[in-house]
Amino acid sequence: MPAPIKKKRRSTADSQPSGIGKYLLEYREQHGISQAELAEKLGVKQTTISSWERGIKVPGSISLLRISDETGIPIRTLVQEKLEKSPRK
Repeated sequence: MPAPIKKKRRSTADSQPSGIGKYLLEYREQHGISQAELAEKLGVKQTTISSWERGIKVPGSISLLRISDETGIPIRTLVQEKLEKSPRK
């Protein structure tokens, strides 16, 4: 029986946050709050904030609204990088 394939974990040291993750990290650093504190304000788990900051997951529409309301960052700013990478039809 072959050994199970292990998924390679992304190292946060190897990559810089981008897009939404970059803005969340900057906001937290500027306001001196932890992932857990931001998670509580947004009604999500700390691991969710971590996943967003590392670019593993992206927030859904309701979470984007909550992020914008809490941080004051316009939604368009949060998603601009994604918009620029998406081909127009």
